Amino acid sequence: MSPLLFLLYFFNVMAAISILFFRKKQVGSTLAWLLVFAFVPWLGFLLYFFLGSTRKLRLFRRWFRPNPRLAEYGPSPGENARALLSGQFNLSSQGREGCRDLMLLNLQGAGAVYTQGNSARLLVDAEKKYESLFRDIEEAQETIHVLYFIFKTQDECGRKLLDLLVRKARQGVKVRVIYDTLGCLKTHRVDFDPLIQAGGMVYGYLPSPLRTVLQVNYRMHRKMVIIDGKVAYTGGINIGDDYLGKDKRITPWRDTSVRLTGPCVQQVQRQFIRDWVFLDSQAARPYVEKIDSSQSLEQCMKEENTGQVGVQIVSSGPDSLYPYTKESYLGMITRARRYLYIQTPYFIPDDTLLTALRCASRAGVDVRLMIPGVPDKAYAYHVTMWHAGELLRWGIPVYRYPGFLHAKTFVMDDMVASIGSTNLDIRSFDLDYELNALVYDRDFALECRKVFLQDQEKSRRLTREEYQSRPLPDKVKAGLLRLVAPLL
Repeated sequence: MSPLLFLLYFFNVMAAISILFFRKKQVGSTLAWLLVFAFVPWLGFLLYFFLGSTRKLRLFRRWFRPNPRLAEYGPSPGENARALLSGQFNLSSQGREGCRDLMLLNLQGAGAVYTQGNSARLLVDAEKKYESLFRDIEEAQETIHVLYFIFKTQDECGRKLLDLLVRKARQGVKVRVIYDTLGCLKTHRVDFDPLIQAGGMVYGYLPSPLRTVLQVNYRMHRKMVIIDGKVAYTGGINIGDDYLGKDKRITPWRDTSVRLTGPCVQQVQRQFIRDWVFLDSQAARPYVEKIDSSQSLEQCMKEENTGQVGVQIVSSGPDSLYPYTKESYLGMITRARRYLYIQTPYFIPDDTLLTALRCASRAGVDVRLMIPGVPDKAYAYHVTMWHAGELLRWGIPVYRYPGFLHAKTFVMDDMVASIGSTNLDIRSFDLDYELNALVYDRDFALECRKVFLQDQEKSRRLTREEYQSRPLPDKVKAGLLRLVAPLL
């Protein structure tokens, strides 16, 4: 055996040992990688290092660690937990008392600070979201912070947003933009030159070619805009004409976002700051003006009461010790007593989530799942259908929306709703940077429930007979693709 082959074999064995004894992920993903090592013994460890491992984030800790000054700003999770436990927060209104343990779960896991005094407005399509977003940006006076997984600068809505940001930058507003470089390959750095020339600041994830190679399989999947530290948007809607239903291959397009005001905006802002500092520390030529300077933070971090709604902002990513957005979903599933309605474009759960849904249904909870009737990714749709069959076996209704459903929403018991960027799949839980807003408010939850039921009226319920009569090639594809789903 040549020295090169020996080294490849050695590292392959070390990688296998690493995931067996140190990988804190679900068993299915671990077994899938072990199969890769077995069938591709010389290249398995390379594939794992670049596509599956999150330990390299700790290996290159000096490159990826966030600026320690960020911890100085905003409420302490410890203080927030004590306030929740001591009853300092009045949770009796709007049905929030029954959610105290869910709040603590998110707080003590993800460090998601719970705030009251917020307002939340549901936006159930891109047209409404863009109209509201552009109006708020027009009124910006100090800062505009934009982060999108997909920012299609050549589309009509992308050009409109970019032109608006250029105009606000020329007016002296501090404009910062983050976009995912692989999320939309047709978007190029040069497209943002007019904004940069106007004084705006732009980072693609990731700015360094070397670091991009090391993290090629991690995606900045969050979607958030923060304006003057007072208004925030998050949800599933990116920037592109296809979100308006203009892509003839995938139409109609159904999506959901939320507009937030109040103290919770500070938590969305803090996540953007962390992401910006993360990229700024890697850039070959970072911006001179630092967002974490005292003056800049004072400009960005505002806190004012605007309503009576409770909100938690839950974030997670490959650098997280545990998949906190998944834990948040699990918390809602296990705490549901009357109903749980779920909308997701991809339903590729692990055994833990499937078991939780089965147990909730058997305990009398009205569990319903809605998925797209028109898929955007064939492989994801086949795996989604395979898992949907598991729900049908347990009597859980599955609805197929007559178009592409991109919304990522949970609504539970008229008490809480989750709207964010996290799909119900293994990639979102382990490999993508995600952000969800949990809104604790009866009126908001009732509105989300109403929207789900309206979508349900348009949708077609998947029957067991229809599922079992699928073409044989589709069944074969689903069976094979589900084996590699944890790696995708």
